[in-house]
Amino acid sequence: MAKYGYINTKGDFLVEPCFLKADAFNGDYARADLTFRDATSPDETGCSVDRNGKVTPIKDLYPFTSFSEGLAAVSERHGMAMKTGFVNALGNVVIQRVFQDSNNFDAGRVIISALKPGHESGRTSNYEFVLMDSRGLELRRIGITGTFASDWSDGLAVCRPEFQ
Repeated sequence: MAKYGYINTKGDFLVEPCFLKADAFNGDYARADLTFRDATSPDETGCSVDRNGKVTPIKDLYPFTSFSEGLAAVSERHGMAMKTGFVNALGNVVIQRVFQDSNNFDAGRVIISALKPGHESGRTSNYEFVLMDSRGLELRRIGITGTFASDWSDGLAVCRPEFQ
């Protein structure tokens, strides 16, 4: 199986090919997936890579996220529900795992899917989109129950509301 690494402008490998998947850098970090052989444990195959080539395995790094503004989503399963939060490039939890779903940050903002007050997890209609900042502070409840919202970008996001 082919593996990915990172090269510099001279074509020299900054990090030798050891990744099953490797994303482009966003700021100072990239997200990659180590092979099981190269990871310290199976739940630490997701990792951050910095511009000096340092690879830091991160426990429970969400498989479909990239670093944006130094943060990446991490998730863990609670019964049938996923709980998502954010870590920095060292794997330190910055925003606790309490959300259903999330996107990438842009200009210090992200759209997350949060449980509506007084509702229980399980049904899509029990969640709504919330605009949050990179400190984890809720800026406003958007008031839309949805099945999809894209990354926040330039003050806008693509949104697919839940079918009525």
